[in-house]
Amino acid sequence: MAGPNTRTWRHLLGRGQAVWPDAGAGLLLLLLCLLFFWRILTPDPLNRAWFAPGDFTDQYWATRIYLAHELAQGRLPLWNPYNFAGGPFLADSQTAVLYPPVLLTALFFGRGGFSLELLEYEAVFHYLLTSIFTYLLVRRLTSRRLPALVSAIAYTYGSYLTSYPKLQLTMLQAQTWLPLTLFFVDLAAQRFSLLEKKGGLAALALASLGLGSAALAGHPQIFLYLFYLSLAFLLFRLFFSGDRDLRLWDLRSWAIPLAFVALGLAVAAVQLLPGWEFTQLSTRARLSFASASGGFLYSELVSLIQPGLRLLYLGALPTLLSALGLLFRWKREVIFWGGVALASLLLSLGGQSFTYVAAYLLAPGFSLFRDQERAALIFALASSVLAGYGARALLGPMARPQRRLLRRFVGVVARVWLAALALALAAYLVAEYGNRSGQGGIYGPLERSVFLALFLGLGGLIVAARSWGRRGLVLGTGVLMVTALELFSLNWRNDLAGPESSWRFQAGPAAEHMRGDPGLFRIQDDDRIPGNFGCVLGLQDLGGISPLKVQRYETLVAALPEERKWQLLNVKYLHTDRTSAPGATLLGSYGKGQLLYQVSDPGARASIVFQAQVEPDERRALALVAGPGFDPRQVVVLSQAPGIPMGSGGNGQARVTAYSPERIEVTATLDGNGVLVLSEVYYPGWRVSVDGREDRLLLADFALRAVALPAGEHRVVLVYDPWTFKAGALLSLASLVTCIAFLALGARALIHRPET
Repeated sequence: MAGPNTRTWRHLLGRGQAVWPDAGAGLLLLLLCLLFFWRILTPDPLNRAWFAPGDFTDQYWATRIYLAHELAQGRLPLWNPYNFAGGPFLADSQTAVLYPPVLLTALFFGRGGFSLELLEYEAVFHYLLTSIFTYLLVRRLTSRRLPALVSAIAYTYGSYLTSYPKLQLTMLQAQTWLPLTLFFVDLAAQRFSLLEKKGGLAALALASLGLGSAALAGHPQIFLYLFYLSLAFLLFRLFFSGDRDLRLWDLRSWAIPLAFVALGLAVAAVQLLPGWEFTQLSTRARLSFASASGGFLYSELVSLIQPGLRLLYLGALPTLLSALGLLFRWKREVIFWGGVALASLLLSLGGQSFTYVAAYLLAPGFSLFRDQERAALIFALASSVLAGYGARALLGPMARPQRRLLRRFVGVVARVWLAALALALAAYLVAEYGNRSGQGGIYGPLERSVFLALFLGLGGLIVAARSWGRRGLVLGTGVLMVTALELFSLNWRNDLAGPESSWRFQAGPAAEHMRGDPGLFRIQDDDRIPGNFGCVLGLQDLGGISPLKVQRYETLVAALPEERKWQLLNVKYLHTDRTSAPGATLLGSYGKGQLLYQVSDPGARASIVFQAQVEPDERRALALVAGPGFDPRQVVVLSQAPGIPMGSGGNGQARVTAYSPERIEVTATLDGNGVLVLSEVYYPGWRVSVDGREDRLLLADFALRAVALPAGEHRVVLVYDPWTFKAGALLSLASLVTCIAFLALGARALIHRPET
């Protein structure tokens, strides 16, 4: 007789006789994760490898160091003054400030300095979570453990997820929650279909928390895919696949998906609202169809059946199992996942397929992002789920018609294998007697062809063994071993680099010279310091790495002559590989391509001017600021009237007395009415007070901040206090309270086995 734990929990995963085998499956997935990333996790310095330098180091590691530093100082980083002359930090979704794993890791492990190893361990942990969550989903869908393990291995270690998502860390983080969200969506739909409302509310709360976690993880495009798939799966399970199908025309039934969407979005509102505001003011506010519609070429679809080419290869045996899933289980669930796989594959073609054109025109969100080949993520998951259905069909009992169909399938596989052998022979002949293009690793034509023939043969033998009547644990173990062996052999070395790449993370002597200057200034670094490392070194840089940049700032920088740019933006040092720089004096050469100049007229961070020209038209204002006769020491271009009468001249001084990312204090003395101009990027959310009274912040010189001041001595304080963050925090708190209430109300009903 099953024990109480089995009776309590097994209905959540699907039918089974004991919970302990599921725990064993979890341990197996942990072991596989440790094996796949053994060169990242090993303490042996001779074998230690690193994730390849690039965005993983120059963007994500740098911003994570800044996050950990600010949290250690007791500040939640809302603003980053060190990249792009200053910009919103939390509102840039890729910083993932409030994503729980990121926040907790930075709080508890980053106080002594956030190491690169810690970031890599965080990425590996998300692979482990992905495999476990995928196992839970497919275990529930198929009610079998071995098929769930096949799906978990195929998805987690397939060609897509082991390629650049590990370096684009927010992509990896966001997709992690997709299978878990779908798991709870399926559970909620079952409960509501059985009219178990309390248990349905609890499952819906957990699904909403999964959706919110994906949004907080920091990749809006992956979240968009996750959102649409989760909603589609919920609608499918509610209206077409439930034990008691709800009626489409019953408005009360539609409250369930609406509640899921509202709660899921509200959980992440603290990130989504500031992120939405930033997007509207950023360089990504609008994308043309030509910019957004990039994707795979039709010719690249050959990677579906050729290992090592692009991101679509699932593995020979998982591909065979996906085909079996479609052939043997022609039911609504399989049709749904087959449709998802086809739709996502067509979307990944971008403008090459009219499917994306329809999504661009009709589906909210699809016009905001580039690189549509990322939809291959959904194809990878859907295909892996189909592989789970196929593994269940292969390993389970078969009726006579199914056995006949399987024998025909084996015949087709045998012909495909012979074709793969012929392809391998042709590649060998070309490599041996032609241009030898096949030599040089597994990704050459010869190696790809031999690799495919080998594992297609092994997969075909396993399928053939079932057609000969073999089944049971031995066959299931063979399925797992061949799947893992192929994908691990193909993908475990993707994007790994040796420790020699660590030189990119060290500050050079030029950077140390600039850090030794105690003044308040900015630098222009022409890609000498990697990516966002200005925020690590404490150097306020004009550049950085992020897909989101304040549009006004980018437009201003692109329009200004270089010396005017340095003057307006308080640039004191130029770090470059240029051998000459008019308007700057060479301080020294610090190695190849490492020249450091000091700018002759860097401008001031805060200055007083007594002449203002009001120009509300943005184009004319930009033309004035970039024009040859403009002198920022004498005149300021404002978007609206300063509100006080201005003279033609006067004397004044301004001094920054306190400076931190979200707070700036300035002391100003004027002998007449004037304008305090700050070399700080204008952005909503900054408030200003003059002598303790709230005042109006003006848009100056197209992209900077200013405050009109009457004659006298004044204390000016600017504080970054965005309403979007506060409103989002209230929404998130309310959503979390609602989810907790739903869980408290329905937890007992959720874990109780429903009556079917």
